Amino acid sequence: MIFLGYPIWNGNCPNIMLTFMENESYDFSGKTVIPFCTHGGSSLGRSESTIKSEIPSATVWGGLAIAGTTAQNDRDTARSQVESFIGRLNLNFTRTSMAKYDFSEFTNVELINADLDGMIGAQLEILYLQAKYCQAMTEANTDTMRELTSENITFTHMSGK
Repeated sequence: MIFLGYPIWNGNCPNIMLTFMENESYDFSGKTVIPFCTHGGSSLGRSESTIKSEIPSATVWGGLAIAGTTAQNDRDTARSQVESFIGRLNLNFTRTSMAKYDFSEFTNVELINADLDGMIGAQLEILYLQAKYCQAMTEANTDTMRELTSENITFTHMSGK
């Protein structure tokens, strides 16, 4: 299952999304794609039909469109729309025990406004791994950085090193 998120540009998903879907190294066959977007008035526009034509090997479900002004200025309403949408999908997201993720081990990372109790397992795991990576970066712990990234990734510091 792939949640595909993007802003609507001129009634469609942006070109970078087309590039992603056209990339032959991604196999969408047998996958379920669930689009979601922000928009300035066109809702999902033509994006669902574009996604269906770009990745015909996938099953594309009806998507979620949230007005950009709502996403920016009314987070409670946006959250409610997302929760309602997820509820209609009838997916089984399970809550993960916080004990599995000990954020106190990160002395160089500060989580600001993170609602850890309101997160589901995948959200907690992503946040935990990001915090672990940031901690490793500030400590120059290349072993942990290698453990968390692919061999195909090259990081360049803003200094060029």
